[in-house]
Amino acid sequence: MSYALPSPIIHTIEYIRKITESLSYPGRCYSCKLEWNHDRELLCNKCWNELQKAPPRLANKYVNMKVPVTIIYSYTSLMRNLIHLMKFLGRKDIAESLGYYAGEIFVRNKIIDKFDAIVPVPLHPTRVRERGYDQNLTIATAFSKRVRIEVDSKLIVRLKNTAHQSRLSDIERSTNLKNAFGSNQGHQFGKMKSVLLIDDVIHSGATFSGCID
Repeated sequence: MSYALPSPIIHTIEYIRKITESLSYPGRCYSCKLEWNHDRELLCNKCWNELQKAPPRLANKYVNMKVPVTIIYSYTSLMRNLIHLMKFLGRKDIAESLGYYAGEIFVRNKIIDKFDAIVPVPLHPTRVRERGYDQNLTIATAFSKRVRIEVDSKLIVRLKNTAHQSRLSDIERSTNLKNAFGSNQGHQFGKMKSVLLIDDVIHSGATFSGCID
């Protein structure tokens, strides 16, 4: 004798089957598309290590700034997609991985010992609420764990919630960020000789200039 299962039970069984399949079969790396069975990482280890490094000459664009600039990765189509996922779709894991691998490069090249603190470019509280987290602070924190230098997120404060820089021309970027940053008046500046300022993307250099002026 056979019995027909009620519809709610059928739906429950189908749901459990799909969940079981998603846990049993590996996903694929966002970059190389090969199987990558990981519950958090978007890229496989191989692709994280093979992200295109920025050539040293790329930093020459910013030689007129008051401080030296180091660029870790080139802004390829893959990197652009990763940045968009990180900033606009809440992929905090991407920020953590970018910070860690950037720190690895600094350690490998032995260019980290001279800094007293890691300072993320601050986001306005409104922008943090929109994104659900502060991607620059997350990058800096992961970077800090690898290089073993503390993060100081209070050194620079964000005074204005400015328009998105990606939508503006180079001239508009500078105007947009005028008086957008300030120093924390209660901070012990005298204890620091040199800090490493971290931002997720650099284009015209207007953000860095706004932070150091």
